[in-house]
Amino acid sequence: MRKDNSDFVTAFVTDAGDFKDNRDYFAFVELDDFACWVLATGLDSADEQLSSELVVGNIISDFTERPSISRRVIKKYIKNANKLLINESKIVKLHASVLVVVSDYTSIVWGNVGNTRLYHLHKDKISVKSKDHSIAQIMLEAGDISQRQLNHHIERNNLTKYLGEKKRVKPFVSKKLKLSDSDVILACTPGFWENIDDQQIEDILKENSEPDEFVNSLEEDLVNMVESELANYTMVSFFAKKVFKESGEKKKLYKKVAIFLIPILILTGGYAVYRRVKTINARKAARILMKQRVTTTVEREKSGDELYNEGKYEEALAAYMSSKENYVELKKEEEAAETQEKIDRVETVIAGRKQEKEGMDYYKKGDYQLALDKLNEAKANYLRSNDYDIEDIEENIEMVSELLKAVSYEEEGDLFFESKNYSIARGKYNSAITIYRSYKMTDKINQLVKKAEESQSLITVSSKLENAQRIETAADAFLKLNQFEKAVMNYIEAKVIYTELSNSEKISEIESKIDKANKTREELEAKNSLAKAEELEREGDQLFYLSEFGQADAKYREVKEIYSKMGLSDRLSQIEEKINKIGEIKEQKSIEAKVQQAVDLENKGDEALQNREYNNASERFLDAKGIYVQINMNEEAERIQNKINNISVSKNRDKVERYLQSGNIQLAEENYDEALFNYRQARKICQENSFTEKAVELNKIINNTSLAKYKKQASKYETTGDMLLEEQKFTEALFNYKQARNIYMENNIADGEEKINRKIDNTVVREKYYNAQKYESDAELQFANEKYDEALINYQKALDIYTEIDKQDDIQRVTEKIKLTEDKKKTLFDRIKDIF
Repeated sequence: MRKDNSDFVTAFVTDAGDFKDNRDYFAFVELDDFACWVLATGLDSADEQLSSELVVGNIISDFTERPSISRRVIKKYIKNANKLLINESKIVKLHASVLVVVSDYTSIVWGNVGNTRLYHLHKDKISVKSKDHSIAQIMLEAGDISQRQLNHHIERNNLTKYLGEKKRVKPFVSKKLKLSDSDVILACTPGFWENIDDQQIEDILKENSEPDEFVNSLEEDLVNMVESELANYTMVSFFAKKVFKESGEKKKLYKKVAIFLIPILILTGGYAVYRRVKTINARKAARILMKQRVTTTVEREKSGDELYNEGKYEEALAAYMSSKENYVELKKEEEAAETQEKIDRVETVIAGRKQEKEGMDYYKKGDYQLALDKLNEAKANYLRSNDYDIEDIEENIEMVSELLKAVSYEEEGDLFFESKNYSIARGKYNSAITIYRSYKMTDKINQLVKKAEESQSLITVSSKLENAQRIETAADAFLKLNQFEKAVMNYIEAKVIYTELSNSEKISEIESKIDKANKTREELEAKNSLAKAEELEREGDQLFYLSEFGQADAKYREVKEIYSKMGLSDRLSQIEEKINKIGEIKEQKSIEAKVQQAVDLENKGDEALQNREYNNASERFLDAKGIYVQINMNEEAERIQNKINNISVSKNRDKVERYLQSGNIQLAEENYDEALFNYRQARKICQENSFTEKAVELNKIINNTSLAKYKKQASKYETTGDMLLEEQKFTEALFNYKQARNIYMENNIADGEEKINRKIDNTVVREKYYNAQKYESDAELQFANEKYDEALINYQKALDIYTEIDKQDDIQRVTEKIKLTEDKKKTLFDRIKDIF
């Protein structure tokens, strides 16, 4: 098995990037002789179904059922996935890009649709890169952009092909690419390749020898580089650490056995023995030959399968025929029958291909009916083979059928032309031209264009004249009904036709009718306009009387426009006087309304000020001031400005009180820093606004609060020192007492400093007394153990300390113990002296 004799390792990473959903999907499968990797990215926004998952799942399923590295079969995998997407596009159109890579562990073949990309790296360098189906790729191939611009061009995701677009899709499928040991394949979606260049990929591969390290490093570089929105991304890498290699030697052990048996038999004795051994080995050799022939036949049949999958049908037929003959001779009826089915299938395909060629030959000769018959016969044979791709022949059948229609249209056009039905003939020719244009048949197009033009030129002059007369009659009728616009339009249309026919008499007659129509219309319009103006003026007078000045003004202005167009200067002067009078009245009312508006705003500002809504009050006063300025009431505007200025003072006093209240609350809770912050903010506002008395008051509060803060800090150290002193931790106690004393000293708190000094002195004495007692205790233990010299030293240390701190009772007691110890020491010395 190829897989066991090779080493392919796969790793991948995928992520949604900066988006909620990941529309990329990847899967792969490794079989004994083939492996398949499929990567897709969804191009739609469907929530219920993931198009990329559908595509990948379908291709993996097809591959598992029929594993093959044939280009035709890989193309079939992709086309089946396309059909599935179209069938599943019920509510939302499902679209996807896909990349399929198939390997026989020696080579790879890949197929793609869209812009999911493959890189082949050999010796740490990119040797092959797949092409995208995009506008940017077309621009690259046309020389409009460079290779470096491709990954970042605005048209990189404007695809020319993708799955789900239409029923028929033409995927790209590569030729076989032979792999070498240590080759690397990288597959990726646009979210990766559009943010990284080829050199980075090569550099990262040089630093990483394992696929998981490689893809993780690629991801790390990608995430670090992208500063804007990051799309879904997937990177798949498989390392061909060891590729499968075919063995050139075929061992034929059974021949060696036959050669070497004869001398062995002769040497081991006797003709009978020789005959028996020869018979046994002949049977054994026959079994080996039989087994080898079966193996060869099966391999030959498999070779036929591969040739069939590669489209080499004649060679496949020869392989199947040879296999069948061997199966018959070997009496393997079931295998022979299965091979016969394959023979029938390939013969059907060969017959179909022959018929398809004949059909296309007929097509080239212009015998479209014979071509269509042959192509349909070929398609029938392909369908009987069950697995032949009929997409190309269906396209040819569709093309030939369309050309037959075109021929039919052309023949019908000729018949109508001969019967002088030129209009219908022209339509038939144009239908045929449309079809021929689809297939770029220039000669046929040119022939039919000439026929269509000839049909057009032969449309009778009499029919044009009849049409012009009909249009002129309609124009006369419109004129009688005073529908002047329609009448003139019809006269002009008739004139155009008469001009085409060069009928100067009718042209002159039509022009006279047009002049008459225009003159009649102008007279009627003037009469109607004057009547309308007089009616509007009467309505305006009534509205003026009712004090509806706005509506009256509108009426008068309509009247003014009419009188102006008609040039009635006297009437125009009268109506302008009425308009001016309304303007004066409206201006006076406007001023009164604005004054009232300003008064209302000022009242609302006063109310807001009472409620301490300073911003609201300021806005109201500013609006009122603006109105007074607009209507030139400057004294009122100045009065309002004074109110605005006073708002700032009130607002700042309120701020001071709020800070003061907050500080008092924090002080009550002994949050001294927060209290001081609020007091200082209040003092700052007072200083900025010259609230001198309040600023002095706040200075006193700040000083008292600071003093309370420092006393609390010192008290905390003092309490800690007391606790440590009780625990006889004299050094720590002294440290805390000194911290408290430093605070009292820095802030000139004399009584606190005096109290702490007493505690420090007391602590020093207690520490010395504690040490003296310890020396005394140690001495007593040494005395009990008859270590009199050591006991005397410790008694003396204790005596020195007691003397220093003036402890008379302790001095007397230790002095007696020293005397006792010296006596004991002397007695012991005497005893030793007596002994010697």
